[in-house]
Amino acid sequence: RPHRGQELHRSKQSFKMEPNGRRAAGAGRAHMQENVEHLYASLRSIYKRSFLPLEEHYSFADFFSASMSDTDIEAKPFVLLIGQYSVGKTTFINHLLGNPPTGYPGSNVGPEPTTDRFMAIMHGKEERVIPGNAVAVSPGKPFRGLQTFGNSFLQKFQCAETNAEILESMTLIDTPGVLSGEKQRIGRNYDMAEVCRWFADRSDLILILFDAHKLDISDELKIVIESLSGNDDKIRIVLNKADQVNPQQLMRVYGALMWSLGKVFRTPEVTRVYISTFWDKPFADAGKESAALFEREKADLFRDLRDIPKNAAIRRVNELVKRARTAKVHALVCACLRKMMPAMFGKEKRQKELLRNLEIIFQAVAQEHGISPGDFPKADVYRERLTRWTGTGRTLANLPKLNRELIKKLDDCLAYEIPSLLRPLAVNQDHLKFLEKSQSYATSPAFQPAAGGGGDDDEATIIAMVKAAIGDQDVEHAASSAGSHGGYHSTPVAPVAPPSRIAAPTQEVAPPRSIPPAPPMRTPPPLPPQKSNRVRVLHAYKASSEGELTINKGDEIEVLEEDQTGWWKGMLHGQEGWFPYNYVEKI
Repeated sequence: RPHRGQELHRSKQSFKMEPNGRRAAGAGRAHMQENVEHLYASLRSIYKRSFLPLEEHYSFADFFSASMSDTDIEAKPFVLLIGQYSVGKTTFINHLLGNPPTGYPGSNVGPEPTTDRFMAIMHGKEERVIPGNAVAVSPGKPFRGLQTFGNSFLQKFQCAETNAEILESMTLIDTPGVLSGEKQRIGRNYDMAEVCRWFADRSDLILILFDAHKLDISDELKIVIESLSGNDDKIRIVLNKADQVNPQQLMRVYGALMWSLGKVFRTPEVTRVYISTFWDKPFADAGKESAALFEREKADLFRDLRDIPKNAAIRRVNELVKRARTAKVHALVCACLRKMMPAMFGKEKRQKELLRNLEIIFQAVAQEHGISPGDFPKADVYRERLTRWTGTGRTLANLPKLNRELIKKLDDCLAYEIPSLLRPLAVNQDHLKFLEKSQSYATSPAFQPAAGGGGDDDEATIIAMVKAAIGDQDVEHAASSAGSHGGYHSTPVAPVAPPSRIAAPTQEVAPPRSIPPAPPMRTPPPLPPQKSNRVRVLHAYKASSEGELTINKGDEIEVLEEDQTGWWKGMLHGQEGWFPYNYVEKI
């Protein structure tokens, strides 16, 4: 047994080591913080260099969300609360803030619909409320993108600052109660679902609150929940005021809630549900038997909230990768739609055709480029945005052509740069799983240039898929014409067509062709109003049957009728006849 002097010596040694241990821990935290700051700086640079040019080239902001600023990338994690009125959203936030006597600045609690605006609760040394228009232009706050919703929404948006410890690491978003009446919903003057989707895309956690006595899901709440698609991993359900029912009733309430949610959530995965009561009052008599359950559920939810700041950097990378994948899919679809538009006539009809068969376009692009169907937006939503985009005097032919250089830059970034950023962050493999799909996606051979320098093979395959699916014989003709009228390449591409429809150009050896189809038996439609209805011949063609025109390169033909078979009727040197549509260009 050691004597007293040895014990004293050992105690001194242990006492001396304790500050060193704290110093080492502090150094470790400082090193981690330095790595996180380096990550954010690198993400800002990567986004501006590799992501933003692609988004701007394909007008990504017109279809999805506005471009990200430096503040958006470095913003504190968001926690979004959604629910019908009087389910306890504001009370829940005050409970997290430590139950201040008057609640957070600008809050109001009551059984009626009290919160009539979106509130961003942020950290501040002094308590104050900032109007929405001022918040949207503030350079230090990540709400610049809300300006796209206009003044009618910004008047219903505020930022409340208060000195609460939890707000040092996150921002809470309180929302107005979702209403059940159609008249109230129409009178909002802004799109509630679109605003919720904007916040959801930037949130790290989404809490949907339900009252144990109000389990019905109104039409507007259903629309709002459906707008959260793509953020399913962030959603948690909170069954609030659970102490108002006894255990037997609680079991029935839980079952009814699951039944209602099953009609709204279309995913097979189970969403986590927290059952408790979130306020400063003791449990009601009916719920005292379940008090232990409520306390454990509350502890689980608070643990999830505490973990949010720890994973903030990883989630920010995750959001950027998801945004990049969406931007790439958007670019491929836009380029495909442009490719299938005719160069001269029939644009309006073709545009309606393509929008109606948007699901087929998605399938063809996914199959050809090896993209998962889950990366594509909902066809109905995308169709609506395309319709809105073309409603300002533009057509699908005005969409940008495919820029392979921008696509390759994005692929290289996803495959190499972003994974290298995460290595210094000492994260486990679970945190990196979301990148595995991106790496395989980015390094796939879909965009590797062909040995011969080609680039139209993949598009020709897509066109053939769409043609076979919708039975439109003119799709290929329009696409082949687009090659010399603003398609993917500026170099004119010789037309390729089935021998039963379009003749081969007069070359050294003309391949055999079948008899061209007879002119359709219908009244010619009036020509669309335009400055010129004349075309110039690009390829010579010798008439092989009665009713056809013999045309030579450079001839100018007056168009009299355009037909969906790919043959047009025109006047040349005083003679009327039919000629192949894709052998000419508009003057």
